[in-house]
Amino acid sequence: MNNEKNLNEKTIQELKKICKFSNNKKDCLVYSFDASEFKGKALGVAWPENPEQVKKLLKICNKYRIPITPRGGGTSLTGGSAGFNSIVIDLSKMNKIISLNKEKKVVIVEPGVVLDNLNSLLKKFDLIFPVIPASHKTCEIGGMISTNAAGERAIKYGKTIDWIKSLEVYLPNGKKIKAKNNKIKDFAGKEGLNGIITKAELRLKEKTRTRSLNFLKFEKNEEIIKKIKEIIKNKNISAIEFINPYCAELINLEAKNYLIIEYESKEGEIKSKKKIEKIWKIRESCGPVLTQKGWIIMEDPKIPLKKMNNFLNFLEKNKIPCFGHIGIGILHPRFQLNQKELVKKMFKKVKKLGGEISGEHGIGITKKEFLNKKMIENFKKMKKIYDPYNILNEGKVI
Repeated sequence: MNNEKNLNEKTIQELKKICKFSNNKKDCLVYSFDASEFKGKALGVAWPENPEQVKKLLKICNKYRIPITPRGGGTSLTGGSAGFNSIVIDLSKMNKIISLNKEKKVVIVEPGVVLDNLNSLLKKFDLIFPVIPASHKTCEIGGMISTNAAGERAIKYGKTIDWIKSLEVYLPNGKKIKAKNNKIKDFAGKEGLNGIITKAELRLKEKTRTRSLNFLKFEKNEEIIKKIKEIIKNKNISAIEFINPYCAELINLEAKNYLIIEYESKEGEIKSKKKIEKIWKIRESCGPVLTQKGWIIMEDPKIPLKKMNNFLNFLEKNKIPCFGHIGIGILHPRFQLNQKELVKKMFKKVKKLGGEISGEHGIGITKKEFLNKKMIENFKKMKKIYDPYNILNEGKVI
């Protein structure tokens, strides 16, 4: 397939009749990147403002076999939202909060709604969408669904898919479907490979009024695992977060292992709201500070608790700074750009320990070489059903 040939003047004019569309060099360059280190190649950018425009864009691209990259806030850490010899469909203008049912605790939103904006509105009604990734200030609901994002309180509230009631999705042929129940999993966590989400019906919860924390230091990895096993079944715990010594040193803490244990009760030793906020700011600083100091590559392996000590020892042996949601087994080891061989070594270790190469960021393009055969076959089966011409996120994941 010659993607350049598909973007002839006639096709460009057709696309421009649907919505705002650009194929100038500046826009294409911007949309060739996302929050990862990956550099792709966008052939053009479309900014639809409603589902009807999405439908028309899909039909034209399907007709001419033009690859499409759906995109929201561009916060993908795997190259998943960077143009890859494709037209990028930027859904950020579809950012309406369509309806809110306070009694049923359900909200209907478009994919471009920024998580913090949603929760800011919900706060007025003592409600919250409780899946909150580190990128909550900029990440959009569509991207959260496509990667099945988790967050700091995932041990209690799970991942994005656990809070989806239904999805409105447009398939590449322009057909609209409503995904409910088991069908939701064909789109949540599938990185835009099967369809474009235009609406999401989300469950909400009442805002938690009582929180307390323990902020604990440990010398040895075994002590951390022992502590987690002691507390893991406590239903009042909403977060168990981890910072290792190499990460701690980079953010100006003493070079020790740390656990942040949050309770939705008064069980924690720290009850002051200001002190709780201060500790969470320390945890949330890990990503930005490490990036500033050159630890740019962030991974998200998921490790079984029974193998976690082995993995922490691997990180220690290789002096890899790390933080993350250890309560659900998802960690964020960080690497410098010249450490790509060490990244590969880590993924081999993850697979050997029976872990998953991605717990919440998705596969995108940067991790697809590490996918196992079973996952590849599952993705291919769904592609045949929903996207037989393989125009959606072509070259990503599989």
